[in-house]
Amino acid sequence: MDESAEVMTLLARAVDRGAGGEPLAQRLCRACLEILGAGGAAITLATSRPESVTIWATDRTAAGIESVQDVIGEGPSREAFDSGRPVVVRVGAAAPGPYAVFDAMAENLAGNVTIWALPMQPNGTTIGVLTLYRASGGLRRGLSEAQAVADAVGAALLEDARTEVPASLAAWSDRAVVHQAIGMVVAQLGIPPADALALLRAHAYTSSSELTAVASAVVSRHLDLSGTPGDSGRPWRRTTRSPGTNDGRAGHGER
Repeated sequence: MDESAEVMTLLARAVDRGAGGEPLAQRLCRACLEILGAGGAAITLATSRPESVTIWATDRTAAGIESVQDVIGEGPSREAFDSGRPVVVRVGAAAPGPYAVFDAMAENLAGNVTIWALPMQPNGTTIGVLTLYRASGGLRRGLSEAQAVADAVGAALLEDARTEVPASLAAWSDRAVVHQAIGMVVAQLGIPPADALALLRAHAYTSSSELTAVASAVVSRHLDLSGTPGDSGRPWRRTTRSPGTNDGRAGHGER
């Protein structure tokens, strides 16, 4: 059996082990850790547009790495999505990396780690990114095999997308809140949707909050970005928990 076939066999076996009750995205993340030897993983469907959503992360660090990129709009996962090529970066390295803001925030969150962002391209089109991290050393498999795993993960999600992914993970409704907030900011300020999203991200960054938390504050009228006097214009303080989850479900109030 060649290495690619072996990797696919291992992925199928790992996914099948939890078929009784675990969500598919959770099983896929765990399988990626087993096969590639990473410390943590996250699966995000799309990453450079408002519809992007992290459907599962294995731990708080993996979830946080994705949340940071969602807020500041830069990072390896976003580049992997845009370029369609794997991106590997070392956070906290002596030499400055290509993402100055991301590097500083990710190092504060995760310490010195290597991040692999692999575009999921099951049909030649990038549908999202598999992001892996590890504190020391490389992956157990080469980059080409890791990419094959990412493509297989994407194919599995496409096959299951109509049933399990949207229905079982609350992150999809979280993203709807962001869209609603964008619409409200557009109406308030008369600016294009892209500028409204940038404003939401800027507020999330300056208040050390998640994008979804800021959007929820706008929708609930606890935050008015137009600066209109009154109760809704009072400074808004972050009341949500920090990036990541205890049960592995990133995106439920996280993005």
